[in-house]
Amino acid sequence: MKQKIIIIYNPVSGAKRGVDIPALVEKYIDKEKFDYLLWSSESAEHMIELSKKASRSDAEIIVAAGGDGSANTVSHELVNSNKRFYLFPLGSGNGFARHFGIPMKIAEAIRSLGFKSSETIVSTATMNDLHFINVAGVGFDAHISHVFAQKNQRGFWGYIKAVIKELGYKSHQYNIQNGSETWQGKAFLISVANATQWGNNIKIAPHANPEDKILDLVAIKKFRLIEAPIVMFCILSGKIKNNRYFYLTSGAEITIERECEAAAHVDGEPVMAGKTLVFSCKGNIKLLS
Repeated sequence: MKQKIIIIYNPVSGAKRGVDIPALVEKYIDKEKFDYLLWSSESAEHMIELSKKASRSDAEIIVAAGGDGSANTVSHELVNSNKRFYLFPLGSGNGFARHFGIPMKIAEAIRSLGFKSSETIVSTATMNDLHFINVAGVGFDAHISHVFAQKNQRGFWGYIKAVIKELGYKSHQYNIQNGSETWQGKAFLISVANATQWGNNIKIAPHANPEDKILDLVAIKKFRLIEAPIVMFCILSGKIKNNRYFYLTSGAEITIERECEAAAHVDGEPVMAGKTLVFSCKGNIKLLS
C-alpha cells in the first residue's frame, strides 16, 4: 500500500534558486511507494493554515520544502503527533537539514524519501511560547536575522556581507540562569541550540544533540573588534569551549534576563520578545530517517 504524503512548499524560496518544486517532485519521487499532494504557500499565515490542515489529514508523512523558517512552521503543527516529518531544503542556511544529513540538492532530497523507512524522535523546544527545532537566540544573530530578512541577496555570501556590515553591534547585559548555575555579564550574542548549527555548516553548538531533550547555550562574551577573527576561528573550526570568549551551559530549561524587550529569533526567523526568555524542551517530532 502506498504512503500518503503532503508536501508544503514555499515557492519564494524555490524561485530564488530557480527550483520548480512541482516539476522536480513529479520527476524524482518514488511513485510506487508514495501518493502525494503538493500544497503551495502564499504567505507565512497561509503556511500556518496549510500546516494545521496537514496535521489533521490522513497523510502519513508531511514534508516542508523551504528553509529553517518553513521547517519551523510545519513542524510546529506536528509536535507530539503520529505524523512523520521530512525536509526538502531550500533555505539560505538549512541548519536543521544539514545536521541530519538531508541532501542539499533538491532532486536528491526528493529521491531520498524512497529510502527512508524508520524515524528519529527529535526534541522540540520553545522560547517562551515560540516553537523552534534548530536554534533560537538573542543579541547579534537576532539582529542579523532582522537585517537579513530585509535583504534581496540571500544565501551564504549575502549572510556574510550582512555580518561584516553590522560588526559594530554593541554587546548587552544578560543574566543566564540554568538551575543553580548563574552567569551575568555582557554578551555579543547568545544562541540556544537544539541542533548543532546556524546553517551552512557553521556549528555554533558542536555537541548539541536534538534527540536528548537538552538545550546547549552558547554566549559569546563582549570582545574587542580586533579579537573578532579569533572568535570567528573558534566558531568555524568547531573549537568552542568555556574560555574568555565563550560561556557554555546546557539544560532542559534555561532562563535569560535582559534589560528590555528587543530582537530575538527562532530558527532564523526574526521576532520581538520580552525581557525574560525561558527556553525549554517540551515535545518531539518524528523525523523520517
